[in-house]
Amino acid sequence: MRYVRITRAHDDEVDLFELGDDHRPVRQVTLTGPDRTPTVAADLDEITRLRANWAPVVMELYEQTYGVLTETPVPAGEAPESCAESVSSRDFALAWGAARSFRQCEVPNDSGPFPDGTRLTGTVARTPWPSGVTGLFVDLGLPVGGFVDVVHLPYDGADWPAEDTVVAFEIVTVRAWPPQIRLRPLDGLSRRTPPRGSPPPAAPSPRPWPP
Repeated sequence: MRYVRITRAHDDEVDLFELGDDHRPVRQVTLTGPDRTPTVAADLDEITRLRANWAPVVMELYEQTYGVLTETPVPAGEAPESCAESVSSRDFALAWGAARSFRQCEVPNDSGPFPDGTRLTGTVARTPWPSGVTGLFVDLGLPVGGFVDVVHLPYDGADWPAEDTVVAFEIVTVRAWPPQIRLRPLDGLSRRTPPRGSPPPAAPSPRPWPP
């Protein structure tokens, strides 16, 4: 792999690319404006898998979150006003991690196919863990599944909705990779304070992949 930085002074934009042998971007970070705000943090492998296995609306969600990857070869010094230079894999990795975090966590999800606050009805699906642990998968009847984290559910697992129960939800946020809609229930379910002296609940597991 080769790592390059291309600065476009006329656009006040910096691109960092991880390039394959054919000079096509494998991963791309784009920083825009004087404060170098991340506007792209896209990965070709993720895009290829989305296109092969998911509906177009999920690709729309990905591009809304991580921007649009340049899919043509990137020549060094592609324009007179461009300045291309090699960067280390470490420098690219640092820029990549910061850009991905910013795009996922700092950019409001207030547009696109699944904006925050949208109300949906879904059916509680089978989960690989017992009730009261981690959270619930939800079938929303959409190309992308839903998940309710344990923090949005009653403390007592016996009060959780059973499999095949239809529940009203609100979108909390979305995950573009792996694609998932994060939800909280609206049907009177809430995270209650545990009884005095109860042990603390186990920490939620890492972001689960839909079943």
